[in-house]
This record gives sequence, structure tokens and C-alpha cells, in this order.
Amino acid sequence: MSIHNRLVQAYHLVLKESMRRPASTIIGTLVIFFAALLISLTLSISSTQEVQTPDFRLSVKMPAGSTLEKTDAVVAEIESRLSTLPEKGDIVSRIEEEQASVTVTLAENWKTGKRSLPEIKNDINEKVRNISTAEISLDDVSSGGASSGGGGGTLNPGAGFMNLLGVGTQTESIIIKGEDPPKMKIVADDIKSYLDELSSIRSSSVNVQDNRPEVQLQFDMDYINRNGLTLGNITSALGTFGREYTSGATFRQGTESYDIIIKYADETGAGEKVTDKTLEDLKKLEVTGSGGSVMELQELAAIVFSTGMGNIHRENQEKRITVTYSFTEEIRNSKTLLEGARAEVESIVSSLSIPSGIAVEVVHEENELREFYILIGIAFILIYMILAAVFESLAVPFVLLFSIPLAALGSLIALILTDNSLLNANTLTGFLILLGIVVNNGIILLDYTKILRKRGYRKSRAIMMAGVARIRPVMITAITTVLALFPLAMGQAEYVSVIGASFAITVIGGLSLSTLLTLIFIPTFYSGLENALEWFGKLNIKTKIIKLALIAGLITLVFMYIDSFIWQLITIILSIIVIPAGTWFIMNSLRKARGSIVPEGEELHIRVQSLVKIYDRENRWLREWRAGALIRKKLGLEKEIRSIRDMENITWQLPLFAFLMYFTYFYLTKGFWVFFFSLLSWFFLFALWNQFRQLLKAKAEDNGREWLDKASGFLDFIVLWVVPLINLVFFQLSWDNIVTVILLGAVWYAGLFIYRTGIKLTRENIDIYRLQGRFREIRKTLYKIVATVPLIGKKKKPFKALRCVSLDIRSGMFGLLGPNGAGKTTLMRIICGILGQSYGKVWINGIDTSVKREELQGLIGYLPQEFGTYENMTAYEYLHYQAMLKNITDHKVREERVSYVLNAVHMAERQHEKISSYSGGMKQRIGIAQILLHLPRILVVDEPTAGLDPRERIRFRNLLVELARERVVIFSTHIIEDISSSCTSVAVLDKGYLKYFGKPTDMAAEAEGHVWQIILHSKDFPAFVKNNLVVHHMSEGESVRIRCISAEKPHDNAIPVTPNLEDAYLWLLRKKTNDENHLNILNGQK
Repeated sequence: MSIHNRLVQAYHLVLKESMRRPASTIIGTLVIFFAALLISLTLSISSTQEVQTPDFRLSVKMPAGSTLEKTDAVVAEIESRLSTLPEKGDIVSRIEEEQASVTVTLAENWKTGKRSLPEIKNDINEKVRNISTAEISLDDVSSGGASSGGGGGTLNPGAGFMNLLGVGTQTESIIIKGEDPPKMKIVADDIKSYLDELSSIRSSSVNVQDNRPEVQLQFDMDYINRNGLTLGNITSALGTFGREYTSGATFRQGTESYDIIIKYADETGAGEKVTDKTLEDLKKLEVTGSGGSVMELQELAAIVFSTGMGNIHRENQEKRITVTYSFTEEIRNSKTLLEGARAEVESIVSSLSIPSGIAVEVVHEENELREFYILIGIAFILIYMILAAVFESLAVPFVLLFSIPLAALGSLIALILTDNSLLNANTLTGFLILLGIVVNNGIILLDYTKILRKRGYRKSRAIMMAGVARIRPVMITAITTVLALFPLAMGQAEYVSVIGASFAITVIGGLSLSTLLTLIFIPTFYSGLENALEWFGKLNIKTKIIKLALIAGLITLVFMYIDSFIWQLITIILSIIVIPAGTWFIMNSLRKARGSIVPEGEELHIRVQSLVKIYDRENRWLREWRAGALIRKKLGLEKEIRSIRDMENITWQLPLFAFLMYFTYFYLTKGFWVFFFSLLSWFFLFALWNQFRQLLKAKAEDNGREWLDKASGFLDFIVLWVVPLINLVFFQLSWDNIVTVILLGAVWYAGLFIYRTGIKLTRENIDIYRLQGRFREIRKTLYKIVATVPLIGKKKKPFKALRCVSLDIRSGMFGLLGPNGAGKTTLMRIICGILGQSYGKVWINGIDTSVKREELQGLIGYLPQEFGTYENMTAYEYLHYQAMLKNITDHKVREERVSYVLNAVHMAERQHEKISSYSGGMKQRIGIAQILLHLPRILVVDEPTAGLDPRERIRFRNLLVELARERVVIFSTHIIEDISSSCTSVAVLDKGYLKYFGKPTDMAAEAEGHVWQIILHSKDFPAFVKNNLVVHHMSEGESVRIRCISAEKPHDNAIPVTPNLEDAYLWLLRKKTNDENHLNILNGQK
């Protein structure tokens, strides 16, 4: 990309601004990162997300021994209650004796309703609550839906994998361990009953069935043996007790073999009618012995009706019963509420009376992602090792690895804003992919930077050139990847919206933000780190040891007293930043005025080079941005839109705008994002319309069609004022919140009003304080408000007070001469370090005043035109007070200094009189005494003789001449006599331009040949004055003797005369400099 491309120019400007303020950029980025991280810690970062599917399964578990009819009755009750569900579509039931499932399918148009999926689920849970004798749990069909089996409870083999992917309902469990299943079942039932009473619990279940009815046979083995029977004979007989039993024989057909099962015939088949077996049938079951003897079962065993466990779970040879429960949606979405709910569960378990031999364990969540953490750690180490080997440096890889937190920052922000799970296999997989892409961008940037530095480019130049050269491949990589993943992120199918979306959003968010920050943050951090290491290397060994010891001590304290890893990381980074930054701040704060910065015997020399000062100018970024636009215009790259062919960018802007419209108004559902992107769409529309408006204006000018101008104005009104109204109507229809919509509308239209009014004030250059006409006061108030609003209000007009002024000032009296507003005070304040220059440099004996400003204050004493004193004090008291403020704390030294300055200004005799009794000239002398207290070698005095009578002016002027014998004295005035009688050199300023610089004696020569004397008749005098600069005139009868200044001979009777200093001054103010002529030419071109 060319440097003249607007995107490249914007990047170049942002990079330069960041490199000018490396500390702000680095610390600001870290603050944003840790803020996002801390916000994420308040959320349930590993919570699962339910798939947005229209199918739910209600699993019904009946008490053991329940008949089919009883289960059917419970299911019918459930179906009856669900019939009132507004979004209900189909209800399909599957019923067995002790369990059933009811599948609810929502209607196709359920999304058009006002209720969300969690609200519908909560409604279903409420409707099926408190159905006697049944345990009912709700699951998504597509998220694994519990599969009921004979074991009781729910069995979902894929649940662990689904939770790993962040899909399904997040459950927690309480495990009861022991060797006594009946007692364990009692404890499990107690826990479940307590959990069901909690409002934070959505559902709970136990993974064993209630006691199943069973028949126990208690054999009399002696009796059985005496009758020639065995347990094998009894087992064979019991095998024939059911409706079917195996014959023990097999049938083979080819390579396949089949067991032969004997069944009783059913009602439609031949043979005996099948009836249900009863306990009496069991008692009369005949058992045949090997010797042919036959006996009934009740003769051989005592038959007892009892109950037993429905199923037994064992892990590592230890029996277990698990109580599984899930929290409500509100609890799961807040980490604070989740921790409170878990604590409540733990308190319930701890308050139970647990029988001996039984242990209870509460399992809140299992860390399925532990292996991912290990993989990420290994990835960090491998990347660092490879980079260290390639760059042969330990510092550069450290800089590059900082791009990884930038990727995490973008991913965190994107996942938080889109309400996705922050920590699951999908997001971590996306993050692992980001590591390579993001670090690769940093490698491309810094590698080329090192190449350029080897070629001889200085560091900052090499960084900016590398950034401009590498922005194209970096941006193309990021944009193509983001666009490829966008459909996946927007997918709304069942699993795509949860599994795919979180992965895509992780990559999109991380890559988008990290690419932008990598192009800016990494070069800035690289430059800042090198500068910091260079600064650290210049410190003395003692300071280095103290700093390293403090950092090591703080890190030790962090690991001793802080347990949280995140807070440990934050505190360590703060320690590494704050200690060096604090050292730098202290060292710079200790900088103070030092007169010794220039040796005592060295002659002072002030050099001013190309000094420019502009008040109310735009910030540097805007100035450089507009300068880039001017360069493009001069090169012919910025085309004026006069035909549709000139709108080159419209080919990609219109499709992008169409997609933005679809995304905003048809895809997004959350109110905040709808508002944000609708505002973005409106700005995009406004930018597009600006191009079409230029086209319509050009067509109207070329073809002379007035209707095009009218159409342009009408469409401008539609885009600017009607489109926001349409958006507000859309907000109201979507949100149904009139108060919020009215507030947004008020802010939106207020901003539009300020923007349009600001343009009017700037374009028409309206003076707010000189308004005329109706409603003057109301308009004045509104205009004042608009003028105070930044960015969109009235634009300030820059004022150039100094225009490329260059001077050389040496010891002695130096005078600044010029009218009011010439720039004299501005120049003096820049020399003193009170104001900063816009451009140019000021050196004092080769020392840059912008670099050593504080130190050079010890050389300078400045007396402004207007200064205050404490008039109720005496001169002696006041000067003692000022001396203490200047850090002259020793009483003896202070006494000597005050006496010295009072004698220097000839005020020793009146030092004990109150300042209020002094004349204007005396007060000026006290001002001089005040600035002499620290023995400055440069005195800067701004118009000291203004307002003084001639006698006081002469006294004060003589005082300055006396002080200038061993100092540089710079004083400004607009009185010619002050200059001619006291100054060794003078500079004339007018409207910021330097008109003259040299000796006063040579200044008169500037007006040679331009001063004229004329004698005119009195009646011709008024007309002559209108066209010429008259210095003075004197009446002589009916004639008038005139002295005037003119570049050419003003009259036939005019004769040249010898100019004086005043003539020269007026001539310099009158004539145009080359710079002024050039400026007038430019204004004429505009």
C-alpha cells in the first residue's frame, strides 16, 4: 500500500501518536485487558450454554412397582397441564410401567413470541411441578436428553463431552459413599428433599430407583437334600416360571447360530391362554428332581414378599449413590450468585447427621479443561524458545508474546458481549489457533524493523516504515480469516449456534482487536522497552540495586499474601511498572532551576530559530490527517466526484451497507447491539450520501438543472432527520419501552442540532456576542452552548501569533518593538519557557529550552506587564516573602539578597513603606527587585514603561540600562524613544512577522527614500490624508506642511527628507514582507 492511501495514513498517524506517548499506550492497553479479565471473573466463565432447539423431553420416573395404568395416568396429567402452553406444538409420549418420556415440540413460529427459550422452560417446569408419586426432569432432546433405563435415574453417556463443548445443562452432584446401600439411599433421599426446597435449584434427581418389590426364597437345604433335589433343579424350575424361557438348544443356519426360546402362546395364537403369574402360582411351582420326584416350591422354601435396591453403582470397589442437581438460569449466569448457591448446598450437607461408615462429597464442577491449560502453557514455552532462537534475543520474544494477551483481550470482549461461555473446548481451541496467527503478525513487523535498522535507519523511523510496509499482508490475513468465520459465528442451527459460534467468535474477536493492537501496541512496546532498558542502563549501580530489590521484595510479598492467580499477575505487573515509573517521576520531579547550568564566566547567547506559535489550533492528529488529504489532492489522488465513474469505492461500500442493514435489522435481537449497529449504519449511510450529494451537485452545475439541487436538499433532509426517526420507531416496536426511546431520540436529535448549528457558526463566521434580530438572547444562549461542545460544535479558528521568527540575542539591552497584538508577549513567554512553541527552536548557549526548561529557569527573571503585589506589606516584607518562595531559606543570605536588590533598583530608602503608597514607577521597580532575587542572568520585562509619566519612564529605562551591563535584558515596548535611547539591538514585530532585526541606529536607513515632505493647500489636505500615511502636519496660513510615508512619490510637490527612527518604524509596519505577499496571494486564490 502507498503511504498516500488514507487507511495507511490513518495507521501511520495513530502509530506516531502512540510512540510519542508509549507509557500511556502500554498502560492503557494493560488496564483494558485486566478490566475485561476481571469482568469475566464475575461471570460463570465455564458455564454451559443450552442449544436453542424447539424440542424438550420430560423424563418421568415412577415409584418401583408402578403399573402401566398408573404411569399412564401421570402422563395424562402432564399432557393436560402442558396443553395451556402458548408455544406448544406437538406432544409425544412414550409410556412404560415405571417410567415414561414426554417430548414437547414447540410450534414453528415460537420465536415470534415475546418469551425466550429459558422463560418457556421455566414455565414448563412450573406446570409439571408437584405431581404426586413421580419424579420429573426436563432436558433438551438435542443436548443429550437423558435416556432412561432400567437402572433408574438418567444415563447420558455423551453428557461429559457435551459439557466439554459448553453445550447442554450444567449439573453438579453430591456423592454418597459407603457399603450399606439402604442407609446410603436414606441419606440421598434426605439431601434431595432439602435441595428441592431451595429456590436456586432447578431440578434434582437420584441415580438409584426406589426400593423395588421382590420375592425372597429362604431354602431349607437339609430338607431339599433328603428329597433328592438340588438348587440346580430349583433354578431350572424358576426358569420356566416366566412367559418365555430358553430351551438350552441352538439352531444353526450356515455360519449363524440362534438360541431356541420357548414362549407361551398369546391370545390370538393356538394353545393355552397366557395369564399373569401370581404369588400363588409361584408357591405351587413344581420342582422335579433328578430321581423323578416332584415337589411344590412352597414345600422346599419359605417364600417372603420384600423390597430391594433397584440398581447399585460401584466405582473402585466402592458403592456410590449420586444426587445430581442443576441451578436456575439466573444463578448460573452470575458467579457471585453461583458461589452463594453452592455455599448454601454445602451448608445443607454439613448440617446432616451422617451415619457411620458413610461419606458425603460435594462435587461442584470438574475441570475437564486441565489438559487445555497444559497445552497452552506448552505452546507459550515453545513459541518463546523458537522466537529467542530466531531473533537471538531474550527481549524481542518477550515483546512478541505480549500479542497473546491482546488476542485474549479481543476474545474476552467478544465472548462477553455475545453472552457466550468464556471457557470451554471450543473457545480454547479458537484461542490456540489465534496464538500462531497473532504472534506471526508481530514477527513480520519486528523482523522487518530489525532489517531496516541494520540498513542504518534510526529506531522510530524503522518502526514506522516497517508498519506501513507490513500493514497490507497483516490486514489481508485478518480480514480474510474474519470474513470466512463470520457465517459460522452467525449460524442459527441447533449446534452451530452454540458449538461453532463460540469458536468463531473467539477467533473473530481475538483476531480483529489483536491485529489492530499488534500493529500499534507491539511497535510501541518494542520502542518503549528499548528506551526503558537504555534509561535503566544509564542509572548508577546503587539505584539499579535498590530498584531490583524493591521489585523482588514486592513479588515475594505478592506470593506470600495473595492467593488468586489473576491478582498475583496484576500486582506483579504493577510492581514492574510502578517502581521504574516512580523512579523516573521522582528524578524528573527533582529537576529544578539551576543558574549553574551555564558557567558563570560564559557569555550568554539566545538563539531563536524559525519560531511559530499558533493559538487555538487543532490537535496534531487532525492537522496531520488533513495534511495527508492535501497531499493526495495535489497528487491527483483525491478525485472530485463529477460522474458515477469517480465513485470507485462504491462497488464494495454498497454490498457492505446492505449486509450491515440485514445484520442490524433482521439478525440481531439484543437491544443494545441493535441500537449500536443502527447508529453505525446511519453513519455509513451518511458517508454514502455525501458521495451521491457531490455527484448531484456536479450534475446540477454541468446541466443547469435546478430540480437536482432541490432533490439533493430533500434527500439530505431525509437522511439527516427522517432516518433517525424511522430508527426510533423501530426501537419502540422491538423494545416496547417508550421512555428509553424518547431519551435516545432526544440525545440523537440534540447531537444533530449541535452539529448543523456548529457548521453554520463556522461557515458564516457568526459573532455570538453581536447578534441582531428577533430572539437575539435565545439564539445567543443556544450558540454559546453549541460553541462549548467539542468535536461537533463550533470549530475554533487557529490564530498565528508568531510567523517564522529568527533572532540572535546577546548581552546588553534588546528591545522588542511593535504595536499591540504584534506577538511580543508571546515571544517573550516562549523564551522564558512559560509557553511552548508550535514549531521552531529556542536555544540558550546551545541548550534546548524545551528539553531543559526547568533547569534554565534559574537563568531567567520574568516581569509581566501586569503583576500583583501584596500592597498591605512593605517592600522589605514583600521581598523577604518572595525570597522564601524562591527557596532562599538562610536568614543571613536572604537579608543580604534583599538589601542587594533594593539598592539595585534604588528603593532602599523607602523599603519600609507600604507598597500601596508607591507610584506606578516605584511598583515597577519593586517588580524588578522581585525577579532579581535569584540573581538571574537574563531579565525579560514586558512593556515596563506603559502608563508611566515621562520622568518615571526615564528613571526606569535608566535602571534597565544599568542592569544590562552584566546581563541580557529583553524588554518590549511600543514607544520609539525607549528603544532609541537604551537598546543595543532591536527587533520589530507586526502581526507575528519579523519586520526588522538589527541596531537602532541602522533602522532609520530602512525608510530611506520613503519619507516625504509636502506643502498643500488646506482644502486638498482631507483627500490626501485618506490615501496616504501622514506622520504629522502643521498649518501655515492657508497651507499645510505634511510629513508622510509612501513607497512612491505621493505628490508632485513632495520632496524626500531624512527619516528618523519613528519614520522607520511606521514604514516597517506599512510595507509588506515577502511572507505577507505570499499569504495574500494564497488568500486570493482561495
